[in-house]
Amino acid sequence: MRTLLLIIGFLAAILGLIMTVLPFGYLGFLPVVLALIIGFIVFKMDKSQNASGKASKIIIAIGVIGLALGLYRTIFDTNVVADDQEVIKQEEESLEEAKKELEDLDIDE
Repeated sequence: MRTLLLIIGFLAAILGLIMTVLPFGYLGFLPVVLALIIGFIVFKMDKSQNASGKASKIIIAIGVIGLALGLYRTIFDTNVVADDQEVIKQEEESLEEAKKELEDLDIDE
């Protein structure tokens, strides 16, 4: 049971860390919270069995890092789509050129 929880905890922690770095928004918090919960469960199991709790501490540390990074990105990082005037101008010029080319075509029937 402990080994299964450790594997799930590590996978959730790594997945949560990746999802908080990538622009997944609030979805990144789900695996991080799952990893923290599993990390604390395994830590309690290790404490009751007098076993080394290094793996559970690593899971908890990765979870805390993912949680901190996710909170930082949620609070301070803004996803604003700016109007790029150059791109809009190039698109309009391209459209005008395409219209001129279509007008200059000779259609033989």
